[in-house]
Amino acid sequence: MAEETLADAAGAVLDRLLGLLPKGGGGSTWADAPPYLRRHAVEHAVDAGRADELLTDADFLVHADPGTLVPALDQARSQEAAEAVAVYRADLGIHRYMTPRDRRAVLALDAYGYRLGTLARALAEGLDPEAPRPRWRTGSRMNSALRDSTSGVSRTVTALAPAQVAGRPALVTGGWSGRLRIWDLLSGRFVGPPLWSHPEVVWRTASVTGTDGHGLLVSADFAGAVQVWDADEDGGTHLGQVPTQYGVPQVACALVDGEPVAVIAQQFSGEGPRMWSLEALDWRGGPPPDAGGTPSALACYEDDGAPMALGAGPGGLVRWNLRTGQRHGDPLPCLPGPAAAACTSVAGRPLAVVVGGRTVQFFELTGPGRVLHTLERAHEDTLYAVDCTVVRDVPVAVTGGHDTTVRTWDMLAGTPYGEPWRLHTDSVVAVACARVAGRPVAATSDRRGLMGVWALGEEPVGDPLPGHRAPVAALSYTRIGDRPVVVSFPSGSQEQVTGWDARTGDPVGPTDGAARTAAEPSVVVAGTEVRLAPGADGTVTVQDTATGHALATLTGHTDRVTALACAQVDGRALAFSAGDDGTLWTWDLERATCLDVWPVLRGVRDLVAVPDAPGEPGALLMALGSDVMVFDLPRAPAPPDPGP
Repeated sequence: MAEETLADAAGAVLDRLLGLLPKGGGGSTWADAPPYLRRHAVEHAVDAGRADELLTDADFLVHADPGTLVPALDQARSQEAAEAVAVYRADLGIHRYMTPRDRRAVLALDAYGYRLGTLARALAEGLDPEAPRPRWRTGSRMNSALRDSTSGVSRTVTALAPAQVAGRPALVTGGWSGRLRIWDLLSGRFVGPPLWSHPEVVWRTASVTGTDGHGLLVSADFAGAVQVWDADEDGGTHLGQVPTQYGVPQVACALVDGEPVAVIAQQFSGEGPRMWSLEALDWRGGPPPDAGGTPSALACYEDDGAPMALGAGPGGLVRWNLRTGQRHGDPLPCLPGPAAAACTSVAGRPLAVVVGGRTVQFFELTGPGRVLHTLERAHEDTLYAVDCTVVRDVPVAVTGGHDTTVRTWDMLAGTPYGEPWRLHTDSVVAVACARVAGRPVAATSDRRGLMGVWALGEEPVGDPLPGHRAPVAALSYTRIGDRPVVVSFPSGSQEQVTGWDARTGDPVGPTDGAARTAAEPSVVVAGTEVRLAPGADGTVTVQDTATGHALATLTGHTDRVTALACAQVDGRALAFSAGDDGTLWTWDLERATCLDVWPVLRGVRDLVAVPDAPGEPGALLMALGSDVMVFDLPRAPAPPDPGP
């Protein structure tokens, strides 16, 4: 009854607040709402159990403060709200830093990526009148399992570990910069300033919760230095350095009779792992006997209440009891060259996964232990990272490597748990599993510094149109019968040239006979044919085609221009330029002025402007990464009504 009363009271407050919204031609408008509403209305909606009302409001998604909206995304209950949340999460890493205008553009493009027509059109309605409007797009990397992403951690994120910071789920990350960052998984924000103490690449991170409830972090760099930190709401406090003699250590953490310890294996030492007390800040005994040498992969687990560790290396998979220091059972046969290992437990049954080369291997650890499955070509290239967790009573491993994909596996069945995740464009070098609001998640990072957080076991949302796996190198436009067709040419030779209906995006099958054209963009301006030339400095030069003389210079891009197109639209000569600064510019060539700037993100390889034809409106074609996107051309604004 008390909870119902609280929800009713919160609902009354929410109704009062929503009544303060200014009214526009199409209803309430959040653009002019008081700042308090944009920031706190969603919190009142959550308290009232009515979060879906706001999550399904396209205008609210555009103007709401991401700081308070992000924690509320987990409160979606209806299918419509879940779809809106998937769209918002698709580029959540940049929404935090965008203006509402740019956020609307990105949200609209992502809604078209999921083929959520109603939401996509509602978002597109508010675009600037002279902006290109999305018509359709492929969604090769659209995946509703993605919860969050960021590229602000480091140039390369080489280490990830779950942690508890001030009672909240977090990730501790390390990279090429030698610094650690703590990332709050609930808010998607960094906690405190960077933690500096490593002069080298941070190679491994691990964490454990101490007896006082604080998260204790352990980080190891490539040169062999191991640092210990106390994590708190201000970031962390350096506690000390572990005295080590050898480089490239492996690190894992555990509780031994309530005492937090770090298990450290030093490469090239020739010894087994040793335990370092994170409370006493001193070694806790020597290396275990018969450890089989130095493991190249290390993990900790519990077996019937006993703290255990395993090491995978030249001696096989070796297990030992951390309390007694004694080896447990005989070594199990293990794949050669293990790169990483992880453990989990389901129904009291400890399990392990080890990766190396292209192979994934699953183990049962109880009793004598045994190999459950060996998948010799689990990935298309070398594996670097693995972690595991339990999803709806199913033990699931998450693996990543050089082929840029992230794959999930049912550890007991030895089969894929779902479709591969395709967010990353470089080698996946770190994986960590955690729980957020009771839900299992996996974090992944790559060599370019992009980090993603994924929900495990959630039902997919939307119906993305599959694109290419490889980047699209070029586009062309043709007709097959009376059907206008966009033809995409993927880079490399492993994928077919593909055709798409220019009106709807429906695939029309392989079009291997289509010609790949690379015509220089040109158009007539005030009776003179001009061509466009891109500049490495971000400029676009408008040149007289006949003489080569520069007529104008278009400035605005802050990085190299990668694609250009132009066309006559409603009597105006328009040009379009995209660059490495992640923007698409629309230009009026006669006046040499910018009409619109679109935040399309980096990776545009080609632009093609198709002029209007009888009965067929023109279009702007874009190759963005591995996707094909088609926009309606911007139209000239209607002349003002002269009045009576």
